[in-house]
Amino acid sequence: MKESYLIIQNRKIKTYTVNTLVIGSGAAGYAAAVRLWEGGNENVALLTEDRLCGTSRNAGSDKQTYYKTGISADGADSPAKMAQDLFAGGATDGDTAYCEAANSLPCFFRLAQMGVAFPTNRYGEFVGYRTDHDTALRATSAGPLTSKMMTESWEKQFNAYKVPLLDGLYAVEIFKNENNAVCGVAALRLQDTDGEDRFVLVQCENIIFATGGHAAVYWDTVYPNGMNGSLGLAVQAGAVLQNLTEWQYGLASVAPKWNVSGTYMQSLPALISEDGDGNRIDILQKYIPDIRRGLSLLFRKGYEWPFDSAKAENGSSVIDLLVHKETCMDHTVYLDYTRNPYGEDFSLELLDEECRNYLASADALLESPLQRLLAMNTPAYELYLGKGVDLACEPLEIALCAQHCNGGVAVDVWWQSSVAGLFVCGEAAGTHGVRRPGGSALNAGQVGALRASAYINAKRKDMATDGTAFLSAAERFLLENAVQARSVFDIQALSSRVSMSEYAGAVRSLSDCKELFDRLCHKLKNFTDIAQTELCRDEQYYRCRHALFTQAAMLSALCTVAEKGIVRGGAIWTDVKKQADEKTRNAVVETVFDGAEFVSRLREARPLPTGGGFFEDVWRTFRENGNIE
Repeated sequence: MKESYLIIQNRKIKTYTVNTLVIGSGAAGYAAAVRLWEGGNENVALLTEDRLCGTSRNAGSDKQTYYKTGISADGADSPAKMAQDLFAGGATDGDTAYCEAANSLPCFFRLAQMGVAFPTNRYGEFVGYRTDHDTALRATSAGPLTSKMMTESWEKQFNAYKVPLLDGLYAVEIFKNENNAVCGVAALRLQDTDGEDRFVLVQCENIIFATGGHAAVYWDTVYPNGMNGSLGLAVQAGAVLQNLTEWQYGLASVAPKWNVSGTYMQSLPALISEDGDGNRIDILQKYIPDIRRGLSLLFRKGYEWPFDSAKAENGSSVIDLLVHKETCMDHTVYLDYTRNPYGEDFSLELLDEECRNYLASADALLESPLQRLLAMNTPAYELYLGKGVDLACEPLEIALCAQHCNGGVAVDVWWQSSVAGLFVCGEAAGTHGVRRPGGSALNAGQVGALRASAYINAKRKDMATDGTAFLSAAERFLLENAVQARSVFDIQALSSRVSMSEYAGAVRSLSDCKELFDRLCHKLKNFTDIAQTELCRDEQYYRCRHALFTQAAMLSALCTVAEKGIVRGGAIWTDVKKQADEKTRNAVVETVFDGAEFVSRLREARPLPTGGGFFEDVWRTFRENGNIE
């Protein structure tokens, strides 16, 4: 990495020059940087706001899942079978699905070899379990903090190689040349500048964008405080996006923010609602008098955690809607592990066969929810205890929250976007469709890092830098942002996070989405003038702008599918009649900001390819070019 200064408009700007800049210090970002370095590309740097922040390091669930091709004695599996299941989720491109399946085991074994403690039986076999939308017991876990372990393992290797780290910098704009190719990045210092200019510039030919999803889109969210994401950076750069319509919503605790999936539900706690006067009711007892049915739905909510419109009438997503209904009445909803649902009417004898057999297999046919939770998953209890909440003596407040966007930036089989040189991996990459198996996001991030770094090392590591285009873009950026960057304003007033949760969450209407879309487009067009009058810190100008770009792109996509009668996935439309045919419902929704407006359209998902191949042919092309084309 070359370090220098540029004098632009009488300002001395710190400038770095690298072949590839990785943005983001999560499990995907660190993996990409390490794989680039190991592939012989040492002209690399990683830029991050704060290496200790981010979703990978700070988020999780009861037993955070890694989804891979099955390798235990429970049943025969193959990359083709796993790819078919990923593709069957709807609106998923077959080629990227096949890549995720084919590369899941190499990525998984690398993590295990680096010390991520995925459990094995006495024979050394990695056994699996069932997760949501899974057919083959492919899931495994190292516990509630699996992604944190993954991140720390890659970080250890990153530090051992002494890969350059640019910490405390927030990337605010991607520079492109006239051929729509990456030529650099502008970043803002988040700490004291020691008299230096607040901006830092990075000239580069490649960017691996691994910043996570845009956590600042919604107010009701599972993302812990301090997680922002930067998807709006790619939106603003004009990258084609896909499936921003396909968010996952699910039940999560409010303080701390954490998914209450898996054993948090399978232990069958009481679901309690409290009004403003302190009056409490048992939600299941109020709405589902059939005790066997109510307990079955609560149990299934554990491994069918994301809200699913297909399960909203008679399936486990009824639980989500009941919680949402109570919170819309300004009631507070709790999970209470000190009491059973249905009170004195509860009986283990009322459990259906699936629930009873599961609890029996886990030695958890016990009298109280807390006992059942401890028997199945003591770390799940200890996790909350470590965050100051003792489930043994206090209820846990929950709500229906946004958790993960299955969409993001559209990528090809090498995880390159429509902008040449811009590669995207992790949650920011839109490789998932309507539904995805739980845990496939962790695998997708690892596979994306592997594929992007392999392509760059094979095809783009020796490219000459476009210094003329970089300098021109830098001059324009500094001129345009000379005033705005010093302005201060209220991010909550402008970002529309509360409105997004109210009008574009798991329960939404087309009329509300259209009205909100028009409001956000007006804010973006007049953003500079509005921002000048408000109060906040410098970086919030860019955070809010990125959030608005993402929210507007989402609403453009949402309005497009709703107007065509496409009702699918993790949400219910209150004023849209389902009328699209099966082909349309499975279509990928593409969105792009063309510099003036947001345009959304449908396209057919790329088909699932045929894998395998005649060995001699594969070997020959592998010797010639590594099968990287």
